[in-house]
Amino acid sequence: MKLGVVASVTDRSLGICDLAKQVEGAGLESLFLTQNTHVPASGAGLLEDEYHRSDHHLLDPFVALGAAAAVTTRINLETGICVALLYDPIVLAMQVSTLDQLSSGRFLFGIGVGHEDTVQNHGVRPELRHRVLREKVLAMKAIWAGNNAEFHGASSLTSPRS
Repeated sequence: MKLGVVASVTDRSLGICDLAKQVEGAGLESLFLTQNTHVPASGAGLLEDEYHRSDHHLLDPFVALGAAAAVTTRINLETGICVALLYDPIVLAMQVSTLDQLSSGRFLFGIGVGHEDTVQNHGVRPELRHRVLREKVLAMKAIWAGNNAEFHGASSLTSPRS
């Protein structure tokens, strides 16, 4: 059995480098970092819940995992999860491949569709979030596959931001 730690690292928690060293020192297999870009106004009540109280203080998982990669040599570093449909696929493909290189191939890219109200704040129609995610993943795979990547997805999958 392999064991890992899922952490919500914030600007108020144990530092990412200390956490990563402790996870590796304990002989665990992985460190997963959660992601939340923001707490939508519709979910402000979540901040009263102990589990979500620090959601608006979460560190960017890619920057934090880059720091973790610099101070560890063995543990897998993972997003648990990255709401990939919120990102530009060209930029995200570069972030993922950079982190994979910095960690000597120890990065695992966990993705998901996110909450309806969160993705809507990023201009994605909630009912299309699965399709948007699929297209962005296909675009990233095309980028990773070769130097002259090209991808043409449906332009109707996002809505104007209000």
